[in-house]
Amino acid sequence: MPVKAISIQALSQRMFLILDSGGDVHLLSLSNSGIGVDITGCVRQLPHFMKVQNLAVLPDISMISQTVWISDGNHSVHMFSAVDMENALNEASGNDDDEKRMHLPVVRVLFSSEKVQDITSVASNSVLILGQGSLYAYAIS
Repeated sequence: MPVKAISIQALSQRMFLILDSGGDVHLLSLSNSGIGVDITGCVRQLPHFMKVQNLAVLPDISMISQTVWISDGNHSVHMFSAVDMENALNEASGNDDDEKRMHLPVVRVLFSSEKVQDITSVASNSVLILGQGSLYAYAIS
């Protein structure tokens, strides 16, 4: 069965997160080679410690640091920063190893008593979590 993109979230005007149907998250970086239509891009798969079911980013690309929320659809929601993602991408690009590994630190993990059905970012430090029968709001200080 072919893997297809099921969600895309903007991190900036040139960086996007793509969630595929297999549960993997990819980072798409676009670059202009000059004025006009020549746009090139690079897609990198982010390190996967779980199969992602839900992905949420606050839709404000003017912010310097974007907060990314991901969930495996079970009982946890993980938070990390897009600034950390860009730093990891830059470090991996300078790596001479064939694998060019990226390391993304998870800043916070939230655990829910119910399975997570959906997540939505409402602020850079807040997320709404839809459980099986309840709606939870979390604010990270």
